[in-house]
Formats: sequence, structure tokens, C-alpha cells
Amino acid sequence: MNLLRDAKFGLKLLLKDKYVSLAGLVTLAFCIGGNATIFTILNTLIMRPLPFENPDRIVEIYNTYPKLEGGNKSSSNVPIFLDFSSNTDAFTDLALVGGFAANFGQEGSPERIRGQRVTTRFFNVIGVNPVVGSFFNDEHMIQGQHRAVVLAYSFWNNKYRADPDISNQTMLLNGQPYEIRGVAPRSLEVLYPNAQVFAAYAWNPDQVDNMSRHGNNSRLLARLKPNASVALAKAQIDQVDRVFYESNPSYQDYLDRVGHETQVNSLQEERVRNVASKIYMLQVGALLVLAIGCVNIANLLLIRSNNRQSEFAIRCAIGAKPLSIGRQLLVESVMLSIGGSLLGALLAWLGIELINTYAMDMLPPMQPLALDLQTILFALGLAIATGLIVGLFPLARVFTLNIIPALNHTSRGSSASRASQLTTSTLVCGQISLALVLLAGAGLLIHSFSKILARDLGFEHQNVMTLRISLGGQDYQEQERVHAFQNRLLDTIRNMPGVLEVGLSANVPMTTGYPYHTFRIFGYEMSAGEGQISAQHTWVSPGYFEALDIKILQGRGFNFGDTPNARRQLVIDKTLAERYYPGENPIGRRLGFVGRDTPEEDWPTVVGVVEVVQHSRIDGNVQGAPFIYENIYRGSFRSFSALIKTERSYEALMPMIRERLKEMDPHLPLFLSGSLSEFVDDSLNNRRALMFLLIVFAGIAVALSSVGIYGVLAYSVAQQSREIGTRAAIGANRKQILNHFLKRGFTRTAIGIGLGLIGALALSRLMTSMLYDVQPTDMKVYAIISLILFAISMLASYLPALKASRIHPMEALRLD
Repeated sequence: MNLLRDAKFGLKLLLKDKYVSLAGLVTLAFCIGGNATIFTILNTLIMRPLPFENPDRIVEIYNTYPKLEGGNKSSSNVPIFLDFSSNTDAFTDLALVGGFAANFGQEGSPERIRGQRVTTRFFNVIGVNPVVGSFFNDEHMIQGQHRAVVLAYSFWNNKYRADPDISNQTMLLNGQPYEIRGVAPRSLEVLYPNAQVFAAYAWNPDQVDNMSRHGNNSRLLARLKPNASVALAKAQIDQVDRVFYESNPSYQDYLDRVGHETQVNSLQEERVRNVASKIYMLQVGALLVLAIGCVNIANLLLIRSNNRQSEFAIRCAIGAKPLSIGRQLLVESVMLSIGGSLLGALLAWLGIELINTYAMDMLPPMQPLALDLQTILFALGLAIATGLIVGLFPLARVFTLNIIPALNHTSRGSSASRASQLTTSTLVCGQISLALVLLAGAGLLIHSFSKILARDLGFEHQNVMTLRISLGGQDYQEQERVHAFQNRLLDTIRNMPGVLEVGLSANVPMTTGYPYHTFRIFGYEMSAGEGQISAQHTWVSPGYFEALDIKILQGRGFNFGDTPNARRQLVIDKTLAERYYPGENPIGRRLGFVGRDTPEEDWPTVVGVVEVVQHSRIDGNVQGAPFIYENIYRGSFRSFSALIKTERSYEALMPMIRERLKEMDPHLPLFLSGSLSEFVDDSLNNRRALMFLLIVFAGIAVALSSVGIYGVLAYSVAQQSREIGTRAAIGANRKQILNHFLKRGFTRTAIGIGLGLIGALALSRLMTSMLYDVQPTDMKVYAIISLILFAISMLASYLPALKASRIHPMEALRLD
């Protein structure tokens, strides 16, 4: 009953002090809303276990080649899968998983869909059962008998209207009929939200050969036995590796040079490895904003309690206990916090929707985020904790209350106690310190992002459009027919009005991944202990370098006169040329790829050197790896991209291309089409999202700090108006009064910035992996953000100081 009475009385007082209450509600709404938004990501991705049976027992097995550029983590392959399946007993099941894309549907209306090829025991490894029908069996793993699929739940629901009799029906993929075995549960979409089908994984004899043991192209997942640990599984796998390499000594030198080791780790840890530190940093940033908000609310309540000293004294004088008054103040602050959490939940919902729309590229593949019960409870718990913490400041004033002086206290004209002034000054300094830490993080990311935007990518993307084509079905089984289609496509597009150049490529810069290959240089002897030579690699057609304006520094690019029966030709980039042919002409030199049984006299020949191109996304990983291009006509690529340099817009040219392509082959859909500039811009989305969120937090922090400084000084002016009037009456001029209050603001700002710089320098090293070409201790950034925060803080100090200097002595002396 006492709490209910306190709540009613507290609500009445909060409504009476509507400006204080509104300021507190808005502050808490932003602070708690930001925390709830980031907590939703943290909870969904990291804290919440995967929705499978004993998810902690699911592990990923992968290869690492630490001596190779880009070799920190590589996938697995068929020979390793078969070897580990037969020679380890730490797992109940192992499964190989590899992504693929296919043309789905009938002639004239094909649709491009994504899927995962999985071995028979994949669903056992994950620990799921079919919603409809069944999964694969071993006979589907046989090459030529593997045309069977399991539908993803959402695909089944959207395309087949959740047909319960879907089993044993057929669907067309790349023009071939596939048997639908069943439907996977929705929970599997947590791991594979973009997969629409799961197809049986089968392989040909070449893939089983040990020559492809390190041709990594698939993920290897496993489920540990109940009595097995990750350490035991790792020890068994290391033993299997040793046995293999002892029986194949020709591998040993190569493996020593690449530093190969097989790793075993929790699937959940691997899933969030690249984003966990960023999410934790954002959560820390949100908590810093909350801390600044708490300081503001504490100052508001402290000022409010100072104005109620006479009320507290009268209540104590007539018999009220300090404990009951303190409980009343705590109830008021908690009610204010709960109100702020309700508004914060609305802001969190809006924030989650914005992340789902604009920032999902920053996160691993996952289903859209949602505001759930755990997040609401988190926000409520945060609100109650905030209310209790900020309520302690006015509570302390009650228990240290001196009744007689307090009875003589008036709302205006008397100075607040020294203890009260010290408390508010300390809180303001803390606000500024925390704001500077957030500003420093945002400033470093902005500086890093500006370096990225200023980087020369080595290719033109402003007037280039790209589209991807996949040739499926029996019509393109033969390499000659693939090359004939590519020639027709190039001729068709090249003759369109407004097209300047066109080329084909297996990959597109900054949009698709590029494989790493190890190679040897004819006549080059590697020294003892030297790491294996490696480079990124792709296949391009004549016209590719011209379409992207990639500068040819020496020799030439590819041309249509290069006959299929001639020696294979390579174009290398400047990095590879300078690293392995310093001061020499590389044209005519030969390179051989490791793992291919090609006699040295038939190794491919270098015919050209081109400028360095930024192929991979700029994400803090290894940059500037050597690069090798091969003629696409010497390979068999049924999936490839066309890059078109044009004077016309995408909207004007694309309908014409679609029409011509439909005439060439009505089965083929176009996908991943658009302006190359848009794709390059999209490749920066994860960095842009992280930077944007930190800037938002930093902006809120600076705004709250400024309001805090202004509020404390404005309150001080109001409390000391009689004293100010007295000083003015006995001769103090406006400049002296202005300087007096500005000095207070300067002192608080300087102390806050000094402490903030210490904290920012200590924490900035945690951001190293998120920065590009910027040191975490960049003094230029710290100087700029310190000046910005100083200017804003001094402006917030100047306004109440100016008001103090304009107080008329007679008006101030009339105050009671």
C-alpha cells in the first residue's frame, strides 16, 4: 500500500514538473532505445543458442594456411571429408556443405535461386527433422543419381503454398528434373536464410583424388559425440593428417611452406567471429550513452531535490522519516525510467526495422531481427536499474539533510551547498569524458572511411554496368558451346548503341570473392623456410581490361587471336611483377600452378602486366595480394559476368540486353545486374553502418553532455542570482561576472576532456581491426574531436554565463 501511495504521489509530482519529466523521458527513451536495439543483435547472434538439438556439439572443421596471404581460414573438400569420416571416432556424423545457384522454372520465365549441396548426414549433424516427407539417403550421393532436393521452409511456403503433398513431386533446376524429397524446418533458415533448396551432394572421381585435397570449396560440419571434446576431435584430426602426409611425402615441403593446420571450432563461434567485436563495441557505445543519460537525469533530480529542501525539512519536522521520503524519491525516479523504457521500446523497434532494411550486410547470414520478449525484459531491467541508480543522488541529500538551514532555504536567491556543487561538477566532467570516448571512436572510423573513399581502386566503375549469366542444362555441357555463346554475347552487346567496351569475367571486383592459388616461377628457387608463393586468380575475356580502364603497364592483354591450342597465357599485376621480377622484364616468363601435372616447358607464359586493382572488399583483411588473370576461353565457366562500359544509363540499356538475351536463349535469367558503382558502394555497407551507429551514439552523447553543462550552469546562475546582484551592486562589471561562470565551464570541460583522452587512448586499440590505413592513436583525430567537444561545451557554458552577466542588481536584490 505504501508503494502504491508513493506511486500515485510521485506521478502527481512528475506531472506537475512536466518540463523536468519530459526531459527525463526523452533522454531515457534515446538511451534505452539504443541499448535495446544493439542488445537485440547481440542476443540474436551471440547470446542465444542456435535452435537445434545440443547446438554446442556442432563444430566446423576447416583448413588454415597462415603462411599464405588470405590463408587464415579456408574451407574443406571431398578427400578430407572422406578421410575424417573413416578415421575418426569423436563425431557421430560429418557433413559436407557447398553453396550453388541454379535456374529454376520453365522456358521463358526462369528464376535464379540459391541452394546448398549437402551430404546425407547433414541434417543429422544440425539436428533437425523434416516438416514434410524425408531427407536424403546414401543412394542420392552417387554421381548421376543425385537429382534430389529438400525445399527450404520459406520457399515451400511461398512457391508451393505449403503443399503437404509436395513429396515425390519434381522441380526443374537448370532444365533438369529433380525429385522433391521433403521440406526442411524453418529453424534451418537461421544458418541458411538465403537457401531455397538443399540438393544432394555427389562428386565425380576427380574430386576424390588426393590432388584436390587442398582445393577447398565446401564447409565441413560435424557433431561431437556426447563424451567427446573439441580438443579430442582436434587431436584425432591431427593424427589423421600426420598419417596421410607420412604416406604422401611429396606433400610435406608444400605443407611446411604454407603452414597448413586443420582447425576444429564451435559452429556458433565461427558464425560470429568477424562481427562479434563490432557488436560488443556498439553495445559498449550504447552503454556509454546510457551512462551519460544517467548523469543528466541524476543532475535533473538533484537540482529538483535541492529545490525541495524546504519541503523535505517540513515533512521531517512533522514526523516523516527520511527513509519514507527516500523511498518516495526512488519510486519517482523508477517511474520516470519505466516511462522512458516504454518510449525506448518504440525507438528500438524503429531501429531494428532500419537495421533490417539498411544494415543486414554488416551481419552474418541470418533471419531478420525482431523485438522479442527478451529485449523488452532487458529494456525494463535497464530502466529499473537506471531509476535506482539516478535516484541515489537525491536520496543522499535526504539522509544528510540539516533541518534548520533547510527550513530557511528558498527556491531562489541562495546558493546550493558545496557538496551539491561538487557532485554536479563531477557528474558533468564524467559526461564530457564519456562523450569524448564515443567521439574518438566515431572520429577514427570517419577518418578510416575517408581513406577508403580516397583510395585508387585501379579500375573505372562510374560508367560501367554489370550483369551475371549462368548457362544451365544439357545445351552447355560442352566447352565449345559455352565459348560460342560467350562470343555471341560479346558481339551482341558490343554492337548496341552507346556501348564503348565489353568484357567477361568469372568474378567482379569488390562484389564477388576471388580464389587464391599457389604457383611456381620457372627458374626461381625458393629458399629454405620461404613461404609458398600464392596469388589471387580469375579468368577474363578480351576487352575486360578496356571495359574497366585497367592500365596495361607492359606487354598486352588478351585478344581473340589467342588460339585455344596455343600455350596458356597470363596477365599479372604490378605487385606480382615487382615482388618476383624486381628490375626485370616479366614478359615471356613462365608460371606453373601447384597441383597441376603440367610439364615445365608447357607452363603458361606472361604476356602482360597491369596496374594493381582493388579486387576484394576493403574490410581490414590482407590487401595488395599478387594477382593473376587467365583467358576465360581457356577454361569452362558456365557462370560469368559481363562488364559493359557505356555512355547510356542502366535503365536505358538493360531492357535492350534482356530482350537480346531472351532471343539467344529464353531459358537464361539475368541476375546481379546493375551499375558497378552501386555494387562498389554496397561493398562498403558494413563499414558505413558501423560508422553511422557510432556517430549517432556520439551525437546523442555530445547533445546530452551539452544539455548537462547548460543545465548545471543555468541552475547555478538561478541559485546565485542574489549573490550576482550583490556583486554587481558593489562594483563588479558584466565582463567579470561572465568570466566567473565561463571559468567554471572551462574547468569542467578541460578536466572532462583530459580524462576522456586517457580513456579513449586506452580503449582505441580495440578498434585496430576495424580501421583502414589509420592508427588507433591518430593524434590528429583526437585533436579535432577535442576541439569540437571543447567548442560545444564552451557554447553551452556561455549561454547561462551571458544570462548571469545581464542580471540587474535591483531585480536580484528584491528576491527573497
